[in-house]
Amino acid sequence: MESLALMGQADGTARIAGMLIHLFDRLSALGQADGGAIPMPLTQGQIGDLVGLTPVHVSRRLGDMERAGLIQRGSKTITLADSERLRALAGLPVHEFPFDPGWIVFPNDEP
Repeated sequence: MESLALMGQADGTARIAGMLIHLFDRLSALGQADGGAIPMPLTQGQIGDLVGLTPVHVSRRLGDMERAGLIQRGSKTITLADSERLRALAGLPVHEFPFDPGWIVFPNDEP
């Protein structure tokens, strides 16, 4: 529901912030967001498809976010320099994503 609300009611910056915070929360649960850095293999066009914006608009908003000190862009990574401000911008609460793959039955584990 949060994703639907962001898509329908938020501006471009909040949509991108929401996507980044959601990815950050999920990757943090897996221990893959060291220092706020998250892998970002997506192109600006793919990000635009996810959040309903054109690639040009995504580029502008990411640049605005970087100049505001919210993010730092690297080669295939984005570091959330101020995750709390991004979270507030997107209007998202902190989510806990438990990591418990114990329910998965692997073919070699069957009796």
